[in-house]
Amino acid sequence: MSTAMKEFEELLKVGEVGEKIVDRILKDNGMSIFRPVFSAESNVIDRIAFTPTGAMLFFEIKTYPRRWLKPDQGIDYSDHEKYRQILDKCPGAKFFIFFVDPFEERVLSLNFRKYAGSGTREGKKMYFDLSLLKPIRDLTNHDLNRIGWVPRAQYKRLPKFFT
Repeated sequence: MSTAMKEFEELLKVGEVGEKIVDRILKDNGMSIFRPVFSAESNVIDRIAFTPTGAMLFFEIKTYPRRWLKPDQGIDYSDHEKYRQILDKCPGAKFFIFFVDPFEERVLSLNFRKYAGSGTREGKKMYFDLSLLKPIRDLTNHDLNRIGWVPRAQYKRLPKFFT
């Protein structure tokens, strides 16, 4: 197996860990969770959930650390545009992006409907200032071990944004 394929498989495993962490949060908040079944090319969102009152919410889950250069979190610009299309097609739906951030050691939430236009585009990425994200819960040592993130040298000198 090629090195690129091994790295891709490792990213998928880390993403699945983040999704399991968020699934637990959603279930603990009384939500019924559905994982959309699409082909790889059309899988736009990770979860659809319903609150106990029947409200529908969309969730995308990202499992990686914030940037070390700036206090922000990013998504691919192409994903940003797909998410905006969902908002256009479902005007009443709520859409959140959960960032499972091993550096900040927290699960953070971005209300995408509210802040979709507040990001800064840099090349193929759209970045959102950490001040727009809401801490949902701390990651446990067990969570962090499962994610398996090893900080690069620049992260070791960086103060955490959420204290």
